[in-house]
Amino acid sequence: MNTDLNLLPMLNAILQTKSVSKSSDLLGISQPAGSRLLAKLRTRLNDPVLVRTRQGYELSSFAKSINSQVKDLLFNANNIFKDRSFNPSTSSKQFKISSTDYGVICVLNPLILMLDKVAPNIEISIFPWEQNTLQTIEKGDIDFALYSDEEIPMDFYSKNLYEESYVILLKQNHKLLEKSIKSLDEEAFIDEVSRYPQIVPSYPQVDNTYIVDDVLSRMGHKEHKISTSTPYFSTLAMMIVNTNKIAIVPKRIGLEFKDLLSLELIDFPNRKNNFDYRLIWHERIHQDESFIWLKNEILKLKLDKKLSKVM
Repeated sequence: MNTDLNLLPMLNAILQTKSVSKSSDLLGISQPAGSRLLAKLRTRLNDPVLVRTRQGYELSSFAKSINSQVKDLLFNANNIFKDRSFNPSTSSKQFKISSTDYGVICVLNPLILMLDKVAPNIEISIFPWEQNTLQTIEKGDIDFALYSDEEIPMDFYSKNLYEESYVILLKQNHKLLEKSIKSLDEEAFIDEVSRYPQIVPSYPQVDNTYIVDDVLSRMGHKEHKISTSTPYFSTLAMMIVNTNKIAIVPKRIGLEFKDLLSLELIDFPNRKNNFDYRLIWHERIHQDESFIWLKNEILKLKLDKKLSKVM
């Protein structure tokens, strides 16, 4: 029996929607036409594809088993026949990027400012980093993600954007600023810093939990108090403004809020806490011209330009 490739779009639509009417709407055809295509699919595949249950229609076990194959077939077919040329100055392509608010502030904000000049019609859609972000990237629903130096699966690519260090973020006229803290050795410095309650950032993990970025604990220093943890650097900075609490935060984020909220910074001396910040993407887009262009534009950003020696 000859293969009818014209049935593939309907098959793919049914696999995604589990509905003839929704599939027909998706393909821009009438429902009777969609029903006829489903009948042809059932004959060609010798399988019901959709099965009525008490909860509504569900995919047959065979249909579920071929879901990824059908996606790959359509993706490869589209990839063969699509126009591969990419002109950023006229393109209105949407790029989807997953990030915490740290990456939005430190990387994506400079990117969006740059794109406004060289590619004004391009759309950047930002999504939060979540438990299933890596799987979402694999499926193609997200293009890139900004990620720290934790391990990623083998079918992912990554490129280091920079090495990040830490600073202490605190309000103006804070008592800690009155002390000659820069002249202390590291142990005495940490002892002095630990006297003040901290507001600490927390980060989402792939297991759907949040880890508190407690720098002092990582250094083995247990005698300090955490008063508040938050997944948002903006709220952390605003909490610092009118309190004697301090926060140990990545330097780039500290510099942003130093300027924005007139806060003060003190360099944190221990480089063992430094981490690499990376752009990651999947094999799926590795050779796509538009994604290669955006990746290179991100790598060209002057993400160190605000860095300077702080107090």
